Amino acid sequence: MPVSSTGFKLTLEAIQSKAQYDRQAKSILSFKVLLAWILKSCEEEFKDCTISFIENQCIENDLLIGQEAVHQNQTEYNEGERLKTDANLQIDGRDTESSMIDEGRNTFDIRFTAIVPGTDKTVELFINIEFQKRSFDLGYPLPKRGLYYCARMISKQYGTVFVHSEYGKLRKVYSIWICPNTEIQEADSIISYRIAPKVCHGTVNPKKEEYDILDTTIISLTKDFKSSNHAVIRLLGTIFMPQITLAEKEKILEDEFQIPMTEEWEETLGDMSNWSDGIFEMGEKEGEIIGTVKTYRKMGVNPKEITELIMSDFRLDKEAAEKYVAETLGLQTV
Repeated sequence: MPVSSTGFKLTLEAIQSKAQYDRQAKSILSFKVLLAWILKSCEEEFKDCTISFIENQCIENDLLIGQEAVHQNQTEYNEGERLKTDANLQIDGRDTESSMIDEGRNTFDIRFTAIVPGTDKTVELFINIEFQKRSFDLGYPLPKRGLYYCARMISKQYGTVFVHSEYGKLRKVYSIWICPNTEIQEADSIISYRIAPKVCHGTVNPKKEEYDILDTTIISLTKDFKSSNHAVIRLLGTIFMPQITLAEKEKILEDEFQIPMTEEWEETLGDMSNWSDGIFEMGEKEGEIIGTVKTYRKMGVNPKEITELIMSDFRLDKEAAEKYVAETLGLQTV
């Protein structure tokens, strides 16, 4: 019996689930209190401040959701409806998406500015939840992508933050990546990539403010998030991982993180939770398929035979099976 119709149905369901989960994840990330937890936990400028201070005094109400293109030649967007927000709880943003349809959509998903505590300086931040694929199956190193996004945020400052040779006015930029699906050795970790000077000769002591202009941080979650020693891993795991019920999520957020379940929180968290199980089930199935392709290849099976085998093993249509084999083995065609 042909299974192409089944494969097509699964593809449609995957697209719908990922689009819905993506939207709800972005809405969750627009809550100031969650952004405050991320800043305090990951960025040294905010580590000594209280969550309340960061939420109410540092984070500005200028969030952009999926609005600005990463690459210079991408300019077309479809204007979406305005997010429902509470000025005291969420950053006000617009939900817009790139007209390009691909894995990452090539947009700055969540972008906002914050005031550095104790100064009048502002920094620009980009936050993305990379749920579409496991971080080790992206086809490129995630740190390089994060640093590229930082570079683009820096270059975009010309003509708005500074002109001509006023490089001293450059704002520091951050890209923060939340990864639910990671390799075992990377799970339950936070890694920051920054510029650091190396004095090759002499006794000079470089001033940090002269070079500290970008920071890429990767937050890797874990299925066992409740046992993590880091608060923000437990917080983000509670919100984005599917292992616990909505009622359990709400209790943890209130009891451990003092986040009251307002109507806005309950609605957004509930909507997202409805889609999370399906997203992670698909991710696990994709991982199983990819692992099977690699195993068959190590056994000496040729790509054409591998395609036929995984069609049978996972009830995939030919097109989907060929795509998995080509992407996993780095082939142009099967």
